[in-house]
Amino acid sequence: MNYSSTVFPIILAVYVMSYLEKFLNSKFHESFRNFATPLLCLTIMAPLSFLVIGPLGTYVGEALGFVYTWLFGISPIIAGAIIGAFWQVFVIFGLHWGLVPIGWNNLAVLGYNTLSAFSGPSNFAQAGASLGVFLKTKKPEVKAISGSAALTGLFGITEPSVYGVTLKYKKPFVIACIAGAIGGAISAAVGASAKAPGIPGLLTLPIFAGDGFIGFLIGIVITYTVSAVGTYLLGYQDSEEGK
Repeated sequence: MNYSSTVFPIILAVYVMSYLEKFLNSKFHESFRNFATPLLCLTIMAPLSFLVIGPLGTYVGEALGFVYTWLFGISPIIAGAIIGAFWQVFVIFGLHWGLVPIGWNNLAVLGYNTLSAFSGPSNFAQAGASLGVFLKTKKPEVKAISGSAALTGLFGITEPSVYGVTLKYKKPFVIACIAGAIGGAISAAVGASAKAPGIPGLLTLPIFAGDGFIGFLIGIVITYTVSAVGTYLLGYQDSEEGK
């Protein structure tokens, strides 16, 4: 289990620890509680997080990998649409690590990785949604966050967009997922694939050169445009800030 880019595994761990903390506090005298409770919480939760909470995410991720392989056998376009739509959702939960090894294996055995081509548009979708918020908002603090997130998203770094903008306001995240589905389906339809490892972004576009490359670029442009315009028109209002 790899926790990079994830947020929910640690939230789940802290949620479990909140009950453990209440239980321990009820068992210790106030004079001893401030020392004993934090110590025991760490002693118990550290191995519990790695041995129980982490593996749960791994098993679910492996199940997703099986479903993806099954869907790809039925229709690459359907698989591409689903991966494009839900890739950022999988990243939030850390479930994408059940799919990443499939891409690595394909790259090693076949010489190309379709998974990166299917998930790549989702990065540009998040960047487009952040751009939509940036153009729509009149609030300087929201402009500062969404503007920088829109820029980093173009280079494949979507955490600022997801956690700072789109997931925060909800509708931009949904619109970005819909746009990602469109881009993933287009990538699958044109037969795009990555020929080397790398996080999809402007600087790594050359790894997709080859069959379907032009279609892949068109899909990214459509994804980015749909996400930005959709968010600008439907996804954000300044009145939502602070709710």
